[in-house]
Amino acid sequence: IEHRIPHFEVRHFQQSNQFIVLENLTASYSHASIIDLKLGQKPYSPKLHSEEKIIKRKVKASGTTTAKLGFRLSGIRVYIPSKDSYIIKRSHYGNRLSDKTLTRSMELFLNDGLRLRIELIPLFIKQLEALLYALDKQDKFDFLASSVLLIYEGNYTKNNASTHTDVRLIDFDHARLKSTNDVDDESKIKVGISSLIIILRRLQMAAKKSHSLEDLNHIENNHFLQKSGFLTSSSPASDFHQ
Repeated sequence: IEHRIPHFEVRHFQQSNQFIVLENLTASYSHASIIDLKLGQKPYSPKLHSEEKIIKRKVKASGTTTAKLGFRLSGIRVYIPSKDSYIIKRSHYGNRLSDKTLTRSMELFLNDGLRLRIELIPLFIKQLEALLYALDKQDKFDFLASSVLLIYEGNYTKNNASTHTDVRLIDFDHARLKSTNDVDDESKIKVGISSLIIILRRLQMAAKKSHSLEDLNHIENNHFLQKSGFLTSSSPASDFHQ
């Protein structure tokens, strides 16, 4: 599992204060495109949360894709080479998505404004499957909820198609040491990862069934981007999380 999380170190500030500093996962990219997905079909537990907190989280989960898919979109940053700018969408955008529009948003994440980066899909699937395998094999930690980042190099040109990608867990606030009484059920983050793999496989299958790559890349491309509000704003890279 250590290969699927950022490197980190504990730093001390002002004597008694300790902070965990995570590795900058975008340092090796010139123009990183990122999607942040919040994992955890049931991100609550009677052992860890008050009744009030559980009700609040149940309501939020039922109003988003969390309840059905096991994850929701928390943020997107996509580099558009033709405009030399980033498209930014935050958690409020993801909270409004349905199962269907979330799938389209995954397609948008892989879209550079001109075409769908279908060559990246099997790379992400392979890394997500490796993450799922690592979670199945490890027996030390229980992840009630977490977040996963998918990253790729957005600076694409026809003469230089970079396939630099990465998949990492980044949120450990709801991780705890496993107890002998724990039961591995659908409240864990693996449901969300499995759903994400299925969605990516569907995109991959759609690409293979397309009459031509040109058809796949341009069907409703700019129309849907504009209709969804995905091309209505541009922000610097530092604006992804606030």
